[in-house]
Amino acid sequence: MQNFDIQEYTSRGIKNIVKNIMRSAVRNPKETAFVMRFSVTSAKASSRRQELEKQGTHIPSFLIASITSSCNLHCKGCYSRQNHATMDCEPKNQLNASEWGKVFSEAEDSGISFVLLASGEPLLRKDVITKAASFQNTVFPILMSLLRS
Repeated sequence: MQNFDIQEYTSRGIKNIVKNIMRSAVRNPKETAFVMRFSVTSAKASSRRQELEKQGTHIPSFLIASITSSCNLHCKGCYSRQNHATMDCEPKNQLNASEWGKVFSEAEDSGISFVLLASGEPLLRKDVITKAASFQNTVFPILMSLLRS
């Protein structure tokens, strides 16, 4: 039985995503340039994670950043609202944009080039999204729900 290497598996998955995005972006020069730049950045990030792994530090290939528990939506089947983790009110003790910037910087320095912005309704945190935009070597997809009640 062969050992399963989660690092290799997720790195290969990100490479496949980039390859498929490249195919769809080939008609638009700006999109193509962005994907090419991210492809190079992603390869460098993978090498950085491998270096750290050799030193005994395991770094995942991506980060899910739960940037808020606030939500102005009431989507059907929302597990977060059902468990009272997501609310209509302003959350207490959430990280500010500067603190998220430190998290994103540490992630980038550690070889993470893919940070999913999630939790609650991420678009309510324009300050964090603006901060994320300053990280040119990281892609920040936003997880949004499409299941409105």
